[in-house]
Amino acid sequence: MHRTACPVSMTLALMCPGVVAAAEGPQAAPEPPAVPAPQSTPAPQPTPAPSAAPESGAEVSAVAEPTRDIFDVIRGWRHKPEPAPPRPEDYKKLMIAGAPLISYNPASGAGLGAAGNVAFYRGHPDHTRISSLVGSLIGTTKEQLLFNVKIDASSLKNTWGLHSDNRLYWTNQDTYGLGTGTTPGDAVNARYDFFRFHETLYRQVHRHLYVGAGFLFDLHLRLSKDARHKLAFWTFANLDTGGVAPYFDLPATGMQEAF
Repeated sequence: MHRTACPVSMTLALMCPGVVAAAEGPQAAPEPPAVPAPQSTPAPQPTPAPSAAPESGAEVSAVAEPTRDIFDVIRGWRHKPEPAPPRPEDYKKLMIAGAPLISYNPASGAGLGAAGNVAFYRGHPDHTRISSLVGSLIGTTKEQLLFNVKIDASSLKNTWGLHSDNRLYWTNQDTYGLGTGTTPGDAVNARYDFFRFHETLYRQVHRHLYVGAGFLFDLHLRLSKDARHKLAFWTFANLDTGGVAPYFDLPATGMQEAF
């Protein structure tokens, strides 16, 4: 019986602190670290295409819908065409409006009348204020006729300004005696005419500085005979340079009679 010897190689290593020695020949040199490959530049993202306009049958947001007033509704009932869009020169046109008046208060009773307003520009709106004229006429159940006209106008570039307050009243009013002893039964109805003409004209001297003059006229006419001898007029004035101003009050007729 024959035995075949197989070569066996053994490796003997001596372990020392920090040193490792191998019986087989020298160790191979370490491989150099791999260099990272350069990163590729990202491709640009495509720009999103603009959203397509909604089709004619698509639903439109409520914010985009134009507002409608009562005149638009009436125009639709009458099958009238829509008004033309505004033009740059439209500011030169007069703006006119009117409406009926219905009122009530204890001094005048129920009233019925009409009022109107006219607005216009004397120059371009960029440098000229709007001007307006407002008027009203009303009659009441207590035999009063009241007419008012007010004007607030500005010239080109606001160089001149006019403020006007005019009133024509054919009216009446309950009056009472002086003091605290009067009662509602002591009222006397005074019938009179009241006319007012207040006109003030201004001239611009600086950007926001105006100087001017005015005419202020108030007139009462045709006081009734029953009220003439019961109306009272008074005036008072004082000049204080120090201390406390004196207390002023109307005479208390009712309290004086009590004493």
